[in-house]
Amino acid sequence: MIGADPDTFFGHFLDAWAEPGTFDADVREACLAATRNPETIHAICQDYRASAFVDAAHDDEDRQADRRVKPPTLAI
Repeated sequence: MIGADPDTFFGHFLDAWAEPGTFDADVREACLAATRNPETIHAICQDYRASAFVDAAHDDEDRQADRRVKPPTLAI
């Protein structure tokens, strides 16, 4: 389904999730060009699937084990 018209599918999200004028025409085209590759579409779908199922289970395990991300922080 996505592969039949990736520009319409991904263009919808670029338009819906960003304020008008956020992307210059050449930036928008570069984003859409990247999503025309069938391997890219497959990877995006796999990432979405993981976030819906696998990631939630991993997050629960981390919370139960009190594991947290500890990035370095600089406060000015």
